[in-house]
Amino acid sequence: MMHLGGNGSQLSAALAAGSDNVVPLKALNDRPFNKFLSPLNDLETRLVTSLGRQDTFKKGELVFRQGMLHSGLHIIKKGGVRTFFVSPGGREITLAYWVSGDFVGTPEVFGRGKHLWSGMATDNTEAYYLTGEQLQELAVQMPKFALVLIDVLVAKGKCFSRLIHTLGTKNACARLAHTLLLMCSPDDKPDSSGMRSSSLTHDQLASTIGVSRQWVSASLREFESEGLLKLEKKKITIVDYEGLKQRSF
Repeated sequence: MMHLGGNGSQLSAALAAGSDNVVPLKALNDRPFNKFLSPLNDLETRLVTSLGRQDTFKKGELVFRQGMLHSGLHIIKKGGVRTFFVSPGGREITLAYWVSGDFVGTPEVFGRGKHLWSGMATDNTEAYYLTGEQLQELAVQMPKFALVLIDVLVAKGKCFSRLIHTLGTKNACARLAHTLLLMCSPDDKPDSSGMRSSSLTHDQLASTIGVSRQWVSASLREFESEGLLKLEKKKITIVDYEGLKQRSF
């Protein structure tokens, strides 16, 4: 593992001459992982990941906690992370679900301030951790990486803007339908049968749209009776995508 020094000289030398001390390219060919790093060339991508510490988190383990000092970001390699906010009164709301290729730990980037919300692994998760100092030096020494960080923050801003619009302008049924459509699959593509599935629990859906678990369960049964979806033990399968889309307005 390569660590970035205080003046970025190691990074400059590696970019100028290439480096053998980097993650093999074949380990980084997964396109979902590269969705934000795609502007970088092969060497730059491998260098960024090699600078980072490789962390693993078990399902349900906190990646970072609301209120703790910010020190850097994680780039998810495998698995997923749910970000959520807990109010002073103890009420919890899910902000988003992040998957392979996403950066988690924003909006702070360079290791300043405190985390505004928490992040928890939704599955057994692997991620690269870059400190605020490393991120800042990468941004200075590698302009394309600075653009990557901007793209990440733009995507986060759009995500939270959609959340605000959904909570502020849609009724609870429309919010539930909207959330199911967003979460039905990571790449938003149907399976071979033309159906789309989500493994979100009723508790997770309730936390995301700001209602009780009991209300979610009753509403899902109503959607099922209308032929919009099928409820299974650990999966919700969308049967009528267009019909559910109409319920999201």
